[in-house]
Amino acid sequence: MTIKVSAISNSEANLKVFADSTAVVGDTEYYPHIGTTEMLDNVLITDKPDVLVLDASVGADLNILQQIESALAKFPQIHTILISPDQSVEYLTLAMHIGVRKVLSSPLNALSFQEALRLAQSRMAAAALASAAFKGGLVIALVGAKGGSGATFIATNLAYALARQNKRVAVLDLRFSFGDAAIYLGNTGAKTNVAELAQQYLRVDEAMLEASMAKVSERVHILVAPATPDLAAEVTPAAIEKIIEVARHHYDFVVLDVSNTLDAVALKAINLSNLLYMVLQLDIPNVRAAKSMGQYLRACGCAPDKMQIVVNSYQRGANFGLDDVEKSTLARVARTIPSSPAAVSDSINQGIPLVELTPRDPVARALKEWAENLAPLDGNGHKNGRTNGNGNGNGNGNGNGNSQNGGPIGILRRFMGFGQ
Repeated sequence: MTIKVSAISNSEANLKVFADSTAVVGDTEYYPHIGTTEMLDNVLITDKPDVLVLDASVGADLNILQQIESALAKFPQIHTILISPDQSVEYLTLAMHIGVRKVLSSPLNALSFQEALRLAQSRMAAAALASAAFKGGLVIALVGAKGGSGATFIATNLAYALARQNKRVAVLDLRFSFGDAAIYLGNTGAKTNVAELAQQYLRVDEAMLEASMAKVSERVHILVAPATPDLAAEVTPAAIEKIIEVARHHYDFVVLDVSNTLDAVALKAINLSNLLYMVLQLDIPNVRAAKSMGQYLRACGCAPDKMQIVVNSYQRGANFGLDDVEKSTLARVARTIPSSPAAVSDSINQGIPLVELTPRDPVARALKEWAENLAPLDGNGHKNGRTNGNGNGNGNGNGNGNSQNGGPIGILRRFMGFGQ
């Protein structure tokens, strides 16, 4: 597919590099503009580009980011590449938040720009293909930064909350080392498991998939993990792909409880998801693990804007805040789930989803709100579109509230590699 590339720069030399690079990459229409971001709105309205290249080599400051943010708010679909000498974590985080897809260092390297342009092409082509072909449900992957982060509890309880929005929901337990998602939903018993189904994946269709799942309720079905890890030895990425694709065409939502081992099967599941939530708690081991996981996933080709953070057991006034998590992981905190250990423990031990057991508990309310955001209802209780689930809506904000250099926040900053 041919894409339109608009570039704004004060440097004629850089505009020439952009022009030469688009010629090398091919399938592009190039529109150069000599000037500054002051002309950004007019360029977007006139050119209607697919890709926007902004050269902030001179005067790379917050004012430029503010101008970009204002413009991209009106055109969020545009793939923006920013050229800047500032490669600090803080600057990259801010750029990511306003919708910039790629920040390249200045002085500009032509090969790096060509690579960024090819990546933009491939993502837009994939998005166009998916938009034309996709008619199924939304696939949501949840993976814990570390064991004990609460990813399975959130995955299963979010699935149950989605079902209360009149949606059919499939839960796939992809934790092959003693996965226990079924216990969180009542351990209803299943005739088969994901490993047994994967062994005959070429035959899997919607009827076979549903017959293999445990029925938690009319609207919530779960494909359980194998009883022991050795039974999953023959599960392949191809088998998981087939199962997920069948599930997404049979259910409104497919919730994946993914292993944080990030093996080939886990990576395939994450790649097939529409939304990826990394679940962590506010301590140094969790944040450090999330940072490493994010780096690894990006290196494996996972789109940075697909990765989002869910902070579990969140309490205001923690020793370090949500903004520190974002700076360290380069991923946005999309949701916070409050701390309510007694209620959560009761839910797990009784095998009753929290929104059913204690609907007024703060955690239950947060999960219900999340489900409503993903699957809103109209006044008659019917489906009324589906959002991307990116909004927080919990009123927690990202403010840190800690400005000291010493103590836990100082330790975290030094440990994660960003400045005081």
